[in-house]
Amino acid sequence: MKPFKVNADYEVELFHNKLAPLAINESIEFILFFLSSHPLYTQKEYSSEYLNYIEKRTNHIPEIVKAGSFENFWGPLKNKELEKWWNSKITSTELIINQGWCADTHIIKNEDNFKTINWSRDLLLKDPFGMSGQKFQLLLKKMSLSERQEMILKAIASGPVIVEPWFNRLHDFSQYIFPDGKLIAYQNQVDEKFQYKGTIFNNLKSSCLQDLSFYKQVSEEKWSIFQVQTQAIIDFYSQHSNEYGYSIDSFIYEEEGELKIRVMSEINYRRTMGRLTYELSEKFSNDRNWTALLMMKKNPLVQPLWQRLSSFEGMMVLSPGDSRFEIILLTAENKNEGLKLIEKLNALLPDGKFTVKL
Repeated sequence: MKPFKVNADYEVELFHNKLAPLAINESIEFILFFLSSHPLYTQKEYSSEYLNYIEKRTNHIPEIVKAGSFENFWGPLKNKELEKWWNSKITSTELIINQGWCADTHIIKNEDNFKTINWSRDLLLKDPFGMSGQKFQLLLKKMSLSERQEMILKAIASGPVIVEPWFNRLHDFSQYIFPDGKLIAYQNQVDEKFQYKGTIFNNLKSSCLQDLSFYKQVSEEKWSIFQVQTQAIIDFYSQHSNEYGYSIDSFIYEEEGELKIRVMSEINYRRTMGRLTYELSEKFSNDRNWTALLMMKKNPLVQPLWQRLSSFEGMMVLSPGDSRFEIILLTAENKNEGLKLIEKLNALLPDGKFTVKL
């Protein structure tokens, strides 16, 4: 059985032809132990106690391979030019512009493009080729025009950038389209720096837009428009075969007292944490309908979480205790029971908190 490498640094290698620090892959690679019987290709040392814990949880003995050939698990890296097209924010931004979905979204290649920018609002400067949420910069109205322009000039020295409105984001969510056409929707937890902190399924059995906790806060008219836009996105990307699966990342924002939907912030043609949450939930939920994968920074001074919580019902710790984050899968009968489970979890962890925004 060929080993899998969990190449969470996929975008770095795809767009920049180099590898990220090992800590990037090692921050999530252990999830493979819970999803697959394939050996994990890694240079990291995992304790025998942790590997025994995995065996008890999964009923299979985890295997590690440190040399030889492997298959990439996170992103394929098999047809790089096509994968760049799928994953580049240039591709998704061109679609937004061509569809007329946002007049203040622009691709900036040189100083001549500055005249298209609406400087009267807060803006977000995005690297088209970075990992999700990385290298984003705020261009606030309170900054001088020359200061904002200088930031863009510095950025375009490395290539084109995206300038779009900065929105008052309230809720992040994604739709994942599997290679067979199956579509699921789920809510994501994202911090103020756009970094991923977790995924929630309120109704695992259906996993549709209507199950999002904030769905009824937005008008049916806006959701209808959103679904038409989603189909346009799927139709556009269908010009190439969907061999690996991809997510359409979206969010709810408030503008002038009204809740609106940004149909697409980016496309991720690869595995995502949302897809992993879904697959883990299908395998370990025991028919419970509410599930969540939550992440928090590891406190290096305390006992690993898998040891501390190994006996608690509805809590399955995935992380080994010496990586960048603690990651835990929670399962409950419904949302109310899930929130109670999170309260219980946080009461057990005075040194850190898992937070959920619903």
